[in-house]
Amino acid sequence: MEARIARLEAHRAAGTLHPDGYGDGHETACLITAIAPEVAARSYDVTRCPPEVMALWFALLTPLLYDCCSSAARDGIVDRFISLARRWSILGAAGWRRAEYRVRIAFIREAMAHTDNMDVIAICGRATVLFDRAADGEKSITGERLELAEAARAAVRSTEWGSPAEVVAWAAYSAVKEGVELAVKYPVDAAIRAAWQKKEVVEGAKGVAEVGKVAQAAWDRIAEAVFDALEVEISAMEQK
Repeated sequence: MEARIARLEAHRAAGTLHPDGYGDGHETACLITAIAPEVAARSYDVTRCPPEVMALWFALLTPLLYDCCSSAARDGIVDRFISLARRWSILGAAGWRRAEYRVRIAFIREAMAHTDNMDVIAICGRATVLFDRAADGEKSITGERLELAEAARAAVRSTEWGSPAEVVAWAAYSAVKEGVELAVKYPVDAAIRAAWQKKEVVEGAKGVAEVGKVAQAAWDRIAEAVFDALEVEISAMEQK
C-alpha cells in the first residue's frame, strides 16, 4: 500500500494528477488510478480496483469526490485521502461496511438540510436511525430497508414535482436502496433545487455559473463528510 500511496504523492508533486482525466495511472492519473492503476488497464473500469486497496463502494465514489469538488477543496481532499489510505487497512470488510452505513447517513443529512417538508424529514430521520443501528453492528436490517424504501417512494409521490422536497425524498430512497455512487448525487441536486426555489441563482448564463458553485459547495461538504465517516471507523478500530 505504501508504494501505491507513494505513486499518488509523486503524481501530485509532478503535476500529473488531474480531475476529469483518468490517465493510465502511470504517466497521468486521477485520484483512483494513481492509487490503483489496475482501474485503467486496457479500459477504465473502477470495479478492477483490488479489494485489498479499498472497498468497491469507496472506489466507485472516489472519482466523483475528486472530479466534482471545487478547485479550492481539491488539495485538501487529496491530503485527507492520503492520510486515511495510510490507515484504512485496519478496517477489514466489516469496518468498510460500517463506514458505508455512516456515509449513507451523511448523504441523507446533507439532503435534509434543503427541505422543510416535515413528512420527508421524518422519512430521512428514520433512515439515519436505521443506518446508525447498522453502523453500530445490528445485522438484521434488510426487511426494514425494504419497508423504508417503499415509504420514501410514497413520499416522492406526495411531494410537488421538481421541488426540493421531492429530491430529498428521492435522496432518502436512493440512500436506502441504491449504491453510494448513485445515492451521492441526490443531495447535490437537492442543494441546487433549494437554491433555485430561494432565488439564490438567476436565469441565463450567470445562473448556470451560480448553480455550478452551489453544486461544488455541496460536493465539498459531502467529501468532508465521507472522510469523516471513514475517520470514525478507523479511529474506533485503532482504539481496540
